[in-house]
Amino acid sequence: MKLFLLFFSLAAFCLTASERTPLSLYPELKGVPGAEAPCEAVFSVEIPALSPYRHLPGEPLRDGTPGKTLSLLTARNEIGHAAFLLFPVKAEKQAVFEVSALSDGKNTLPASAVDLRIVHCWYQGGTAWSSYFADPLQKELVPELLLHDETLLKTDTEKKDNFLRVGSRYLWISHPEELDYGRFNYVLSPVRDASRLAAFSLEPGVRKRFFLTVRLPKDAVPGRYSGTLALKAGDKTLETLGLVVRVLPFSLPDPGTQYDPGKKFYVSMYMPPIGEELRMADGNFEPVLKRREAMYRNMLEHNLAYPLVNTPDRKRLPEEVADRLFRENLLLMKKCGFPRDVLMGGISLISWYLISQPPERHPAGHEEKFYRDMDNQLAVIREVMGKDILVYPVGWDEPSMKFLQGQRPLWKQAHERGMKILSTAKDRHLQYGGYNEDFANYPGTFSRESARKWHLMGNRITSYANPHTGPENPDYMRRAHGMELYQMDYDGTCNYHFLEGSGHNIWCENNREAGFRTFAVVYPSADGLIDTLQYEGFRAAIDDIRYATLLRQLAGKASADSKKTDLYYTGKKALRFLALTRMDTANLDAVRLEMIRYILELQKALSPDSAPAPGGKER
Repeated sequence: MKLFLLFFSLAAFCLTASERTPLSLYPELKGVPGAEAPCEAVFSVEIPALSPYRHLPGEPLRDGTPGKTLSLLTARNEIGHAAFLLFPVKAEKQAVFEVSALSDGKNTLPASAVDLRIVHCWYQGGTAWSSYFADPLQKELVPELLLHDETLLKTDTEKKDNFLRVGSRYLWISHPEELDYGRFNYVLSPVRDASRLAAFSLEPGVRKRFFLTVRLPKDAVPGRYSGTLALKAGDKTLETLGLVVRVLPFSLPDPGTQYDPGKKFYVSMYMPPIGEELRMADGNFEPVLKRREAMYRNMLEHNLAYPLVNTPDRKRLPEEVADRLFRENLLLMKKCGFPRDVLMGGISLISWYLISQPPERHPAGHEEKFYRDMDNQLAVIREVMGKDILVYPVGWDEPSMKFLQGQRPLWKQAHERGMKILSTAKDRHLQYGGYNEDFANYPGTFSRESARKWHLMGNRITSYANPHTGPENPDYMRRAHGMELYQMDYDGTCNYHFLEGSGHNIWCENNREAGFRTFAVVYPSADGLIDTLQYEGFRAAIDDIRYATLLRQLAGKASADSKKTDLYYTGKKALRFLALTRMDTANLDAVRLEMIRYILELQKALSPDSAPAPGGKER
């Protein structure tokens, strides 16, 4: 009798395991095709990589497609992306993905071209996902961090607390502002992610989100490449996903403006002060420059080609140390491959005495030293980056009208030395500074009318704080830094801030004064950066503009000859598409696909003289 009962119990267990369905563990999958069928290991769903939805546990799928094949399109000098969810029905403590090489039958892409990361959800303030203003009284679970090693962060979903691995211990990073533990030294603190996807756990009832990128080798041949992602635990293969990458037959140019695709769209952002990082490192150049090199290469991969370079503060560092750091930073930027036609920042035009005080109140020799330092810094920039580089020193941040007018003598000195001026601005500046303010950085809502006014004077306009960095929603950040600005005829983006962490603990959102959340698109590690969804949205924003620039170049060429009627019409239709599409509300993935369709059609129609537009280059 006992043997019979044992047999019956084992049979019942086996039956339950074999008939276990994703829907039985994940009620949110109700109505999703295939979720009611028995599943041995995981149920997979491809989702838009930059989805506007959070895809949190328990939330219904709003834009996912169940299946076992991931697909993406990418230009030859673009980094492609895809994303998917796994719904485990079986527990595994040590699962891994084995990525195969991809082949089109003749050519291959190495497995190393594919990078997989886990999207980590953690608790942030009550306005998380959609705002940079703080709400410390609430906690929202949001997906943000892209990790190779999921154990770098631990999130307690019951207490709604986050813990960061620092060396061998975990640091509480959800403490209230009243328990201020001071500045977090991100230069020397041993916060390190793995270089590739590490083993991860699978737990029934707990979905897991992955973000995938593909970096093509420079000699990649256009074609349709296929490979696999084998999910394994030990010697067992739990599931095999297909990966299809279509390499498009063109390279993308640098981003250009809508009103003139031959004019550059400058991609900039405020940078963390390198002088403060040297102070964190106790004056040791090595860890600072090592981190900076990793950061700079990462920025170029994300299209951030014209970062706003800050000058080491010669009041907080010995002057000879500040001067050495200034030169080393420029040499590093040159080594990493930043463009050398324009340098945003680099020279400070900030002097409270010269801007706001009469000469009799200036410290002795202050004015002479200020301009001597300016000349020395300009000489170093031209020596390192090239004598023809155009430098845009930065004016006083968000100046009053008094301070705007007070900067006129300093700006005149800069202009006489062959430089131009970048300054935060607004429409009122047109009357008082429009003649000497060359690149206006507008806060908040942008408009085509503001752009029109600055362009009429031959000046340029860029944007910040619409929103500031911080909101995790990648679709929001993609839209605001990309096609919305482009369609308003702006000349670039220059947001605040890439990583503002020198004065507080950047990992703790509550440790930030003035009612704001942390201003950052990335998080710091000892050897580089921790990527985020919003940063990937930023990269896609600029890639959208690169696609639009190529399309306008080809469409302009096609519509130049009205005698070739079909070609003329195709070019005009492409321009009509860009002109009439509401980039503030359109599905940007669909916009990207339509731009690709027009590019391929125009390339074919313009053949044989349809080579990629000038400006396309490997990044």
